[in-house]
Amino acid sequence: MIFWGMIGYPMTLLLLGKTKLSKRPFYQKKEDYLPTVTVLIVAHDEETVILDKLKNVCTLDYPKEQLEIVVASDHSTDKTNVIVERFIQEHGGKRRIRIVKSQQRGGKTNAQNEAVQTIQSEIIVFTDANAMIDTHALKKIVDPFQEPSISYTTGQLVYINKERSATSASEDSYWSLDTKIREIEGRIQTITAGNGALYACRKSEYIEFPPIESHDSSMPRAFALKKQRAIAVSDAFVYEKAGETSEDEFQRKVRMNRVIIQSIMAT
Repeated sequence: MIFWGMIGYPMTLLLLGKTKLSKRPFYQKKEDYLPTVTVLIVAHDEETVILDKLKNVCTLDYPKEQLEIVVASDHSTDKTNVIVERFIQEHGGKRRIRIVKSQQRGGKTNAQNEAVQTIQSEIIVFTDANAMIDTHALKKIVDPFQEPSISYTTGQLVYINKERSATSASEDSYWSLDTKIREIEGRIQTITAGNGALYACRKSEYIEFPPIESHDSSMPRAFALKKQRAIAVSDAFVYEKAGETSEDEFQRKVRMNRVIIQSIMAT
Protein backbone atom coordinates (compact mmCIF):
# COMPACT_ATOMS: atom_id res chain seq x y z
CA MET A 1 0.00 0.00 0.00
CA ILE A 2 2.85 2.38 0.83
CA PHE A 3 4.62 1.57 -2.45
CA TRP A 4 1.43 2.17 -4.46
CA GLY A 5 0.65 5.45 -2.72
CA MET A 6 4.17 6.91 -2.93
CA ILE A 7 5.47 5.45 -6.21
CA GLY A 8 2.93 3.33 -8.10
CA TYR A 9 0.10 5.87 -8.27
CA PRO A 10 2.17 8.89 -9.41
CA MET A 11 4.10 6.80 -11.94
CA THR A 12 0.86 5.41 -13.37
CA LEU A 13 -0.56 8.93 -13.72
CA LEU A 14 2.60 10.20 -15.42
CA LEU A 15 2.26 7.36 -17.94
CA LEU A 16 -1.42 8.18 -18.46
CA GLY A 17 -0.33 11.78 -19.01
CA LYS A 18 1.22 10.70 -22.30
CA THR A 19 -2.09 9.36 -23.61
CA LYS A 20 -4.99 11.15 -25.31
CA LEU A 21 -7.09 10.58 -22.20
CA SER A 22 -5.24 13.31 -20.31
CA LYS A 23 -5.20 15.81 -23.20
CA ARG A 24 -8.92 16.52 -23.27
CA PRO A 25 -10.07 19.98 -22.08
CA PHE A 26 -11.31 20.42 -18.51
CA TYR A 27 -14.55 22.07 -19.65
CA GLN A 28 -16.20 23.96 -22.49
CA LYS A 29 -15.44 27.66 -22.10
CA LYS A 30 -18.00 30.40 -22.62
CA GLU A 31 -17.54 34.14 -23.02
CA ASP A 32 -17.56 36.64 -20.13
CA TYR A 33 -18.32 34.42 -17.14
CA LEU A 34 -18.06 36.86 -14.21
CA PRO A 35 -20.09 35.67 -11.20
CA THR A 36 -20.10 37.48 -7.86
CA VAL A 37 -16.99 36.50 -5.90
CA THR A 38 -15.81 36.81 -2.30
CA VAL A 39 -12.08 36.48 -1.65
CA LEU A 40 -11.79 35.05 1.87
CA ILE A 41 -8.46 35.61 3.64
CA VAL A 42 -7.89 33.68 6.87
CA ALA A 43 -5.45 35.34 9.26
CA HIS A 44 -4.10 34.61 12.72
CA ASP A 45 -1.50 37.10 13.97
CA GLU A 46 -0.45 38.12 10.45
CA GLU A 47 0.49 41.74 11.16
CA THR A 48 3.69 41.44 9.10
CA VAL A 49 1.92 40.42 5.86
CA ILE A 50 -1.77 41.34 6.05
CA LEU A 51 -1.40 44.86 4.62
CA ASP A 52 0.53 43.56 1.60
CA LYS A 53 -2.12 40.87 1.18
CA LEU A 54 -4.98 43.38 1.14
CA LYS A 55 -3.14 45.56 -1.36
CA ASN A 56 -2.51 42.46 -3.48
CA VAL A 57 -6.18 41.43 -3.56
CA CYS A 58 -7.22 44.98 -4.46
CA THR A 59 -5.06 44.81 -7.63
CA LEU A 60 -6.71 41.65 -8.98
CA ASP A 61 -8.22 41.87 -12.45
CA TYR A 62 -11.91 41.50 -11.62
CA PRO A 63 -14.86 43.94 -11.73
CA LYS A 64 -15.08 45.82 -8.41
CA GLU A 65 -18.86 45.63 -8.32
CA GLN A 66 -18.67 41.82 -8.50
CA LEU A 67 -15.95 41.41 -5.85
CA GLU A 68 -16.03 41.35 -2.06
CA ILE A 69 -13.00 40.98 0.25
CA VAL A 70 -13.44 39.34 3.66
CA VAL A 71 -10.74 38.83 6.30
CA ALA A 72 -11.55 36.00 8.72
CA SER A 73 -9.44 36.83 11.76
CA ASP A 74 -8.88 33.67 13.81
CA HIS A 75 -8.78 35.44 17.21
CA SER A 76 -5.70 37.47 16.27
CA THR A 77 -3.92 38.97 19.28
CA ASP A 78 -1.39 41.18 17.48
CA LYS A 79 -2.13 44.22 15.28
CA THR A 80 -3.80 42.25 12.47
CA ASN A 81 -7.33 43.47 13.25
CA VAL A 82 -6.17 47.08 13.68
CA ILE A 83 -4.38 47.05 10.33
CA VAL A 84 -7.40 45.54 8.55
CA GLU A 85 -9.85 47.99 10.13
CA ARG A 86 -7.63 50.94 9.20
CA PHE A 87 -7.44 49.63 5.62
CA ILE A 88 -11.24 49.34 5.53
CA GLN A 89 -11.59 52.96 6.69
CA GLU A 90 -9.19 54.15 4.00
CA HIS A 91 -10.50 52.05 1.11
CA GLY A 92 -14.02 50.99 2.11
CA GLY A 93 -15.59 53.67 -0.04
CA LYS A 94 -14.06 52.18 -3.20
CA ARG A 95 -14.12 48.48 -2.30
CA ARG A 96 -16.38 46.10 -0.42
CA ILE A 97 -14.07 45.01 2.42
CA ARG A 98 -14.98 43.71 5.85
CA ILE A 99 -13.59 41.67 8.74
CA VAL A 100 -15.15 38.72 10.59
CA LYS A 101 -13.55 38.13 13.99
CA SER A 102 -13.56 34.75 15.74
CA GLN A 103 -14.03 35.19 19.48
CA GLN A 104 -11.93 32.10 20.24
CA ARG A 105 -8.95 30.52 18.52
CA GLY A 106 -10.44 27.68 16.52
CA GLY A 107 -8.02 27.25 13.64
CA LYS A 108 -8.19 28.02 9.93
CA THR A 109 -11.13 25.78 9.04
CA ASN A 110 -13.24 27.05 11.94
CA ALA A 111 -12.58 30.68 10.94
CA GLN A 112 -13.62 29.85 7.38
CA ASN A 113 -16.81 28.15 8.59
CA GLU A 114 -17.77 31.21 10.62
CA ALA A 115 -17.01 33.70 7.84
CA VAL A 116 -18.79 31.72 5.09
CA GLN A 117 -22.05 32.00 7.03
CA THR A 118 -21.96 35.77 6.33
CA ILE A 119 -21.19 35.50 2.59
CA GLN A 120 -23.76 35.84 -0.20
CA SER A 121 -21.53 35.67 -3.32
CA GLU A 122 -21.87 32.87 -5.87
CA ILE A 123 -18.21 31.83 -5.65
CA ILE A 124 -15.86 31.88 -2.65
CA VAL A 125 -12.11 32.05 -3.30
CA PHE A 126 -10.01 31.04 -0.29
CA THR A 127 -6.44 32.24 0.17
CA ASP A 128 -3.75 32.49 2.86
CA ALA A 129 -2.54 35.80 4.26
CA ASN A 130 1.08 35.14 3.22
CA ALA A 131 0.26 34.08 -0.37
CA MET A 132 0.30 36.72 -3.11
CA ILE A 133 -2.14 36.13 -5.98
CA ASP A 134 -1.25 36.82 -9.61
CA THR A 135 -3.21 39.70 -11.14
CA HIS A 136 -5.12 37.48 -13.59
CA ALA A 137 -5.51 34.41 -11.34
CA LEU A 138 -8.95 35.29 -9.97
CA LYS A 139 -10.69 35.18 -13.35
CA LYS A 140 -8.87 31.96 -14.22
CA ILE A 141 -9.75 30.10 -11.02
CA VAL A 142 -13.42 31.20 -11.23
CA ASP A 143 -13.96 30.52 -14.95
CA PRO A 144 -14.33 26.68 -14.68
CA PHE A 145 -17.46 27.04 -12.52
CA GLN A 146 -19.45 27.68 -15.68
CA GLU A 147 -19.23 23.88 -16.04
CA PRO A 148 -21.90 22.40 -13.66
CA SER A 149 -19.88 19.24 -12.94
CA ILE A 150 -16.94 21.22 -11.51
CA SER A 151 -17.36 22.03 -7.80
CA TYR A 152 -13.81 22.94 -6.76
CA THR A 153 -10.79 24.60 -8.34
CA THR A 154 -7.28 25.16 -7.02
CA GLY A 155 -4.45 27.37 -8.22
CA GLN A 156 -0.81 26.83 -9.07
CA LEU A 157 1.50 27.52 -6.13
CA VAL A 158 4.91 28.94 -7.06
CA TYR A 159 7.70 29.13 -4.49
CA ILE A 160 9.66 32.36 -4.78
CA ASN A 161 12.60 31.25 -2.61
CA LYS A 162 13.44 27.89 -4.13
CA GLU A 163 17.13 28.83 -4.49
CA ARG A 164 17.57 29.98 -0.88
CA SER A 165 18.25 26.56 0.69
CA ALA A 166 18.33 22.83 0.01
CA THR A 167 15.03 22.48 1.92
CA SER A 168 13.17 25.05 -0.18
CA ALA A 169 14.69 23.61 -3.39
CA SER A 170 13.57 20.08 -2.54
CA GLU A 171 10.07 21.30 -1.65
CA ASP A 172 9.87 23.09 -5.00
CA SER A 173 10.92 19.90 -6.84
CA TYR A 174 8.31 17.89 -4.97
CA TRP A 175 5.64 20.50 -5.70
CA SER A 176 6.48 20.59 -9.42
CA LEU A 177 5.85 16.84 -9.65
CA ASP A 178 2.69 17.10 -7.58
CA THR A 179 1.39 19.87 -9.86
CA LYS A 180 1.87 17.67 -12.94
CA ILE A 181 -0.02 14.85 -11.27
CA ARG A 182 -2.92 17.11 -10.32
CA GLU A 183 -3.31 18.42 -13.83
CA ILE A 184 -3.49 14.86 -15.19
CA GLU A 185 -5.97 13.84 -12.47
CA GLY A 186 -8.21 16.80 -13.30
CA ARG A 187 -8.24 16.07 -17.01
CA ILE A 188 -9.09 12.40 -16.46
CA GLN A 189 -11.69 13.07 -13.76
CA THR A 190 -10.85 14.85 -10.47
CA ILE A 191 -7.87 15.81 -8.30
CA THR A 192 -7.33 14.11 -4.92
CA ALA A 193 -6.11 17.21 -3.05
CA GLY A 194 -5.97 20.97 -3.52
CA ASN A 195 -3.66 23.78 -2.46
CA GLY A 196 -4.47 25.87 0.60
CA ALA A 197 -2.84 29.02 -0.78
CA LEU A 198 -5.57 29.45 -3.43
CA TYR A 199 -8.74 27.45 -4.06
CA ALA A 200 -12.43 28.05 -4.71
CA CYS A 201 -15.89 26.52 -4.54
CA ARG A 202 -19.50 27.57 -5.01
CA LYS A 203 -21.11 29.10 -1.92
CA SER A 204 -24.08 26.77 -2.41
CA GLU A 205 -21.78 23.73 -2.24
CA TYR A 206 -19.56 24.80 0.65
CA ILE A 207 -19.01 22.04 3.22
CA GLU A 208 -18.47 22.79 6.92
CA PHE A 209 -15.73 20.40 7.99
CA PRO A 210 -14.62 19.89 11.62
CA PRO A 211 -11.83 22.33 12.62
CA ILE A 212 -9.17 19.59 12.61
CA GLU A 213 -9.72 18.98 8.87
CA SER A 214 -8.54 21.21 6.04
CA HIS A 215 -10.48 22.08 2.90
CA ASP A 216 -7.56 21.58 0.52
CA SER A 217 -7.34 17.88 1.45
CA SER A 218 -10.99 17.16 2.37
CA MET A 219 -13.06 19.08 -0.20
CA PRO A 220 -11.85 17.33 -3.40
CA ARG A 221 -12.55 13.93 -1.86
CA ALA A 222 -15.99 15.01 -0.63
CA PHE A 223 -16.98 16.33 -4.06
CA ALA A 224 -15.64 13.21 -5.77
CA LEU A 225 -17.90 11.07 -3.57
CA LYS A 226 -20.80 13.20 -4.84
CA LYS A 227 -19.65 12.48 -8.41
CA GLN A 228 -18.61 16.11 -8.86
CA ARG A 229 -15.19 17.23 -10.10
CA ALA A 230 -12.30 19.13 -8.56
CA ILE A 231 -9.59 20.46 -10.89
CA ALA A 232 -6.25 22.26 -10.77
CA VAL A 233 -5.97 25.45 -12.83
CA SER A 234 -2.33 25.48 -13.88
CA ASP A 235 -2.18 29.14 -14.95
CA ALA A 236 -3.90 30.60 -11.85
CA PHE A 237 -0.66 31.46 -10.07
CA VAL A 238 -0.15 32.24 -6.40
CA TYR A 239 3.23 32.95 -4.81
CA GLU A 240 4.65 32.21 -1.37
CA LYS A 241 7.83 31.10 0.39
CA ALA A 242 8.64 27.47 1.10
CA GLY A 243 10.13 26.46 4.45
CA GLU A 244 13.85 27.24 4.39
CA THR A 245 14.84 24.88 7.20
CA SER A 246 14.05 21.22 7.75
CA GLU A 247 12.41 22.13 11.10
CA ASP A 248 9.98 24.57 9.43
CA GLU A 249 9.08 22.10 6.72
CA PHE A 250 8.69 19.25 9.21
CA GLN A 251 6.17 21.25 11.27
CA ARG A 252 4.23 22.12 8.11
CA LYS A 253 4.13 18.47 7.02
CA VAL A 254 2.87 17.43 10.47
CA ARG A 255 -0.05 19.87 10.11
CA MET A 256 -0.79 18.62 6.60
CA ASN A 257 -0.64 14.91 7.38
CA ARG A 258 -2.53 14.73 10.67
CA VAL A 259 -5.83 14.55 8.77
CA ILE A 260 -4.48 11.97 6.32
CA ILE A 261 -3.30 9.71 9.15
CA GLN A 262 -6.64 10.14 10.92
CA SER A 263 -8.47 9.09 7.74
CA ILE A 264 -6.26 6.02 7.32
CA MET A 265 -6.85 4.95 10.93
CA ALA A 266 -10.61 5.49 10.58
CA THR A 267 -10.64 3.33 7.46
